[in-house]
Amino acid sequence: TCHVRDGKVLVTRVTRTGQAAHPVRLAPELGTAEFCGGCHQFAFKNAHYGDEFHGQLQQASMEEFLDFRRDGGGQDSCHDCHMADGNHLMPGGYSNEMLNQALELGLAATWQDQPPGINLSVSVSAEGVGHRVPGGEHFRFLTLYTNLRNANDPPSVNPLSEPEPEESQSAVKSNTVTRVTAWPRIEVMRRHLGLRERGLDPSASVNLDTRLLPGERRTFRYFVPVDALPSGSMLTVSAELRYHKMGDPDARRFGFDPPEVIHTIMRTEQAIRREGADR
Repeated sequence: TCHVRDGKVLVTRVTRTGQAAHPVRLAPELGTAEFCGGCHQFAFKNAHYGDEFHGQLQQASMEEFLDFRRDGGGQDSCHDCHMADGNHLMPGGYSNEMLNQALELGLAATWQDQPPGINLSVSVSAEGVGHRVPGGEHFRFLTLYTNLRNANDPPSVNPLSEPEPEESQSAVKSNTVTRVTAWPRIEVMRRHLGLRERGLDPSASVNLDTRLLPGERRTFRYFVPVDALPSGSMLTVSAELRYHKMGDPDARRFGFDPPEVIHTIMRTEQAIRREGADR
């Protein structure tokens, strides 16, 4: 519990009403990131436990937040976002409203003549966030689906499941354009845990953490050659950003169907004309 210590309720402000209801103790530390770190920064279990959950930090939200402050990110506290106006529901990754406040999705499509085809630019931004996104448990990750279709066709329906590794990119290289000829194009933003991260082999190579940094705008650039375009003069490009509370194997292990732990945060579309289609 956050509030009870030694039979007393910790408070940041002592009131007569509170004193009349139960013993209280003034505890200014309740309003600090360090206090939140008691639950939101901790290691995996020790290696002698019989499963894979051991090793380095499982959650590092406090460390990420203090890094954000040191880098000039401001002096807000965890409470300013997650307990605004004293809201003890503490919304986070389970709140689509909060995710829509924290994330932005951008999409742009333009035709180019030489070589002929379409340039796509899809961006995901983490604004007003003091830690990596997704934050919290290492299970969580984002997926970004980009699709291109004939404008007369119905919107593409992406399965509510974790994409296979071969379907998605593991890292983003800045200032590069990827040639795309098959849809959907899937990008994954997650913390990858290997032998080193789980504390099983300190000499193992470091795995990627491709989650968004606070304030980061990550842009994926694609080129679709003309011979890979859908038929028709008018095309529609769409982008869909999803939040996964955990991967499919973990969902099944904890008794969920995978679609129960996946939801769409936001989706956007843009129409684009295929130049020369009517000539």
